[in-house]
This record gives sequence, C-alpha cells and structure tokens, in this order.
Amino acid sequence: MNLLEKTSIAAIIVLSTSIVFILFTSSKNTGSIEQAEKELSSLISDSTLIKRMAAEKHLTSGRKYKKSEEFIEAIDEYYKAGKLHPDYMDASSKDFLGDELKEVIKFSIVKLNQKLKMNPDDKNIISRLKIIYKMEKRFGQGCE
Repeated sequence: MNLLEKTSIAAIIVLSTSIVFILFTSSKNTGSIEQAEKELSSLISDSTLIKRMAAEKHLTSGRKYKKSEEFIEAIDEYYKAGKLHPDYMDASSKDFLGDELKEVIKFSIVKLNQKLKMNPDDKNIISRLKIIYKMEKRFGQGCE
C-alpha cells in the first residue's frame, strides 16, 4: 500500500469519526438535526475534494508515464484516477479523458500483448488486460 492509499484511508477514518461526532454533538447540544446535516454536508464536500485531489495525482502520474511512453504504468495510473473520479471515464462528462485515454489504452494493449506472448501464463498481465478491456467498455457509462 503506497502513501497516497494510506493517506486516503486515514482521511476516510477521520471523516467517518467526524460524522459520528458531529451528528452526536450537534443534535445533543443544539437539538438541531438541521445543523448536524449542514456540518455533515460540509464534511462530505471535503471528502469529495480529497478523492478529487487523489484522482488528479494519479492522472498527473499517468500523463508523465504516457509522455515517457511507459504505457503499462500509465494505464495503471489512469485506472486509479478513474476509480476515484468516474467522470474521467464518462463520455458525457466535461472531465472525460477521451482521446487521451484511448491512446493510452491502445498502446497498453499492444505492450501487454507483447509481454503475454513471452509469458502466456502470467496472471498479472492477463489481469491488467481484463482491466483495460473493462475500461474501454465503460466509456460513456462512467467507472464502477
């Protein structure tokens, strides 16, 4: 597990704890569920921001790999970015990566198929190809 994943998990734990705390203290101190809902809404926005920042980090890494023609590493980063921000994979979204993503997918498939010919039983390569084909299929439908 890398530092970004550990940070994301820590942020989710803090967010979850904060939600419980806010709901408990706001409703107990003020008797106002509405106030608790407002504070909760603010926290959810912060969580969305954290996920978006993490997605941007993966997208930036993916673009660096793409530029250096390390397409297998690039597609891994694009996939992580898409999991955190599904609009990258959704053709109806303004954030859709479109041709950029299609290019990385195309070259990743070529590179992985070359590796697969040398190592036909490599489960890691097969797994990556499945992920890429799934990404390709999901265009216009968002990411899971």
